[in-house]
Amino acid sequence: PMDGFIEVMQVVFCVIFLLELVVRIAMRRQAYFYEAGVFEKFNIFDTVIVLFTVLDLAILTPLSDDTDGPKPDFPVIRIARFAKLLRALQLIRTIQMFSKLRVLMATVGMSFCALLWSMVLLFLTMTMAALILTQLVNPYIEDPSLNEDNEDIVEWMYTQYGTAGRSLWTLFLVTFSGGWPNYVSRLVEEVSVVFAYVFGVYVTVVVFAMTRIITALFLK
Repeated sequence: PMDGFIEVMQVVFCVIFLLELVVRIAMRRQAYFYEAGVFEKFNIFDTVIVLFTVLDLAILTPLSDDTDGPKPDFPVIRIARFAKLLRALQLIRTIQMFSKLRVLMATVGMSFCALLWSMVLLFLTMTMAALILTQLVNPYIEDPSLNEDNEDIVEWMYTQYGTAGRSLWTLFLVTFSGGWPNYVSRLVEEVSVVFAYVFGVYVTVVVFAMTRIITALFLK
């Protein structure tokens, strides 16, 4: 039932978009594609999407679903796949119908640069912290007495902090998962209380302060 509903809605939206395109071309004629010496690129792109959608729904889809008739050759299949890809771009047209959604999309687009640099800052901070943690944990991993007494904690330390990459992944979870005590408690309770100060500084500066400052900038 859901597949049938989706197919019906695809046809309905295709008809709506096609009628809209026909009305616009009828009203503006050549100016819809070329005006004042400038090609209307978005209108041309819009027309291509609508035409490929009609081609896909009206011709290619029935042709590929026809089990009794001859199978389409490979070029036709490639055209069908390309048409399906362009049909996904109809979302751009749908967004145009909703002003609030359009404002939200524009806000996300304008915030992308700030988001990118925020992620770069967090990545550099986590990388430096990961290198420091790896250097601090490695002596305990290589400690013969600790290896003899408690192999489980040594294996856990290596899994979480044994290399720079493992430490970076663990700090990513510490920063964004909200469950940072799960990755810290064993180090503090079973290895050394020094790690309480290390993670106290990290959680305060990065998890608490830095992420909230970035959130405040986005809200502003």
